[in-house]
Amino acid sequence: TALDGAPFDQVPETPDVLDNYSSVFTTGAPPCLTAEPTVTAIEPNEGPLSGGQRVVITGSNFTDAQDTTVTFGEKVAQIETIASATIELLTPPGDAPGLVDVTVRTCGGESVVAGGYRYLEPPVILSVTDDTGPVEGAQVVTITGANFTTVEDTTVLFGENGVNPDDINIRSSTEMAVLTPPAEYPGAVDVTVINSHGTGVLEKGYFYTLRISTLVGKVVINEVVTDPVFKWNDTGSGDGIPFNSIPGTTTPNSSDEWIELENVGDETIDLTGWSLQMIDLSPVTQFFEQNPDSETVFRFSQDGSISAFGAGEFLVVGNPDDSMDNSVWLLLRDAEGRLVDEVEIGDVSVKPPTGDGAPDGEQDGASQDISNE
Repeated sequence: TALDGAPFDQVPETPDVLDNYSSVFTTGAPPCLTAEPTVTAIEPNEGPLSGGQRVVITGSNFTDAQDTTVTFGEKVAQIETIASATIELLTPPGDAPGLVDVTVRTCGGESVVAGGYRYLEPPVILSVTDDTGPVEGAQVVTITGANFTTVEDTTVLFGENGVNPDDINIRSSTEMAVLTPPAEYPGAVDVTVINSHGTGVLEKGYFYTLRISTLVGKVVINEVVTDPVFKWNDTGSGDGIPFNSIPGTTTPNSSDEWIELENVGDETIDLTGWSLQMIDLSPVTQFFEQNPDSETVFRFSQDGSISAFGAGEFLVVGNPDDSMDNSVWLLLRDAEGRLVDEVEIGDVSVKPPTGDGAPDGEQDGASQDISNE
């Protein structure tokens, strides 16, 4: 109401204390009793362009997480914990390498640190010299690229296998030498460099190979039946050429799988310790054992045995461990792990594809490997 004796449109002055509560009457929000925030430090103040780095901001007048946002450039960071003098957060991904402003906003105002954080350029791998080597590893290779840092800051992977830090020699920001780690089986793998700048990947940058046995050409993979059924031999309307793009048409039992070996040499061979690697979506290794624990059977065409595989004899490895896909890479290895023979059925991703979907790596009649030539 108007004061006595005053015009009706005049009202008494509102006490100053009510000014702080004006938002209560207009929005229903609680009053902000916090002063404008200040930022005194950002640690660390640089990190990967991909984001996800844990950063601690120190200062004063920070409020709870619901009332506080932190931006790096235009991107909002994920706040992990907050107290009146510290904010712990994960950085958002950056748009480009370089400096960005860091802004802390609360109900009390905002604090901007111009150029407060630097997004770093991730490592880049341009090439790997000597990009083929044995599955045993220990080959020296040189990786060239950009944005390499220090050994302490660096992880190098060949596929999923890490290089021992003692085997990394970073010569400059653009070159390093490493010793390859061992691999479980041959094939192409990605080469990855990870450091505080981020992650660099060279897809299929290195190819693992097997050492070659002195028995190459003496024991061969002669016939393969996978499930679902394909019979890659010459029985029943085959064209007379083993392991080419025209399989035989005889239909084996749908539950059968086998791999047939032939001793095409003129000497008896001891197969003890030999193995067959079946590399597909679920790689497995079948070892040659006199009395295997699995359902696998070893059938010899004559009177042979694992320790005495006779010249001219056939050995059928029936129902090998696990189940083979129609695209499978078979590797026959001797007791020292050296390659004796190989056959590729279809196109297997870990091996450079032949492109014709046919066994034994032959494309347009030209052999690309050592098998069954």
